[in-house]
Amino acid sequence: MIAAQLLSIILTFVVAGGARFGPYFREKGKNRAMTEDIQRLTRAVEDIKAENARELADLAHQNSLLIEQTKSRQLLRVAAIDRRLQAHQEAFTRWRRMMGEALSENVGPLIVEW
Repeated sequence: MIAAQLLSIILTFVVAGGARFGPYFREKGKNRAMTEDIQRLTRAVEDIKAENARELADLAHQNSLLIEQTKSRQLLRVAAIDRRLQAHQEAFTRWRRMMGEALSENVGPLIVEW
């Protein structure tokens, strides 16, 4: 009989405690689940940011290589244009000298000189 009364008292405390602390523990469980979800989402966002940063760095590197190749090609083109212009100017100068001397006796040595 004492055991039944003791069991009844314990059961009353458990039920009363469950009624009082049940909502608390449910809310605590929701908060913990939400915290875990937020941590998982934060990790996913950080992973995506890191991946995007790697891809951006790769693209920047490829872009700088293309720019350097284009610059070197452009420098070669400009150098070729300068040489062509110089050759044309020299040819024009010689032609003018030859035309100036066309009817004189000095035209022969000019032609041989070139």
